[in-house]
Amino acid sequence: MKKPNFSQEDILNAFQFRHACKEFDTEKKLSQDEIEFILETARLSPSSFGFEPWHFVVVQDKKLRELLKPISWGAPLKLDTASHFVLGLTMKAPMTKWDSDYISYMMNDVKQLQRM
Repeated sequence: MKKPNFSQEDILNAFQFRHACKEFDTEKKLSQDEIEFILETARLSPSSFGFEPWHFVVVQDKKLRELLKPISWGAPLKLDTASHFVLGLTMKAPMTKWDSDYISYMMNDVKQLQRM
């Protein structure tokens, strides 16, 4: 993997450009390569200790999007206009507690760390 070479100005420009999109252009569609790139960058995003695997569901079906509207605070207009709607899934809190079987497995078997 090649080490990125970004200037401080590049990084500041990226942070100054970001914004929350409220509505999308329905004529613009992401390509398969673009959505795969977005999902891969999301998958590689850091999580607490690296133990929580990221899971994403891409919703494109219009009927399913309609069903999501009542439980998707802030997203109804996005559900109507985005070419792809990505749901991020998380583990239930008991699975990520320090004494859970999952955390024990990750520490002992995957990371090969010794518990104190």
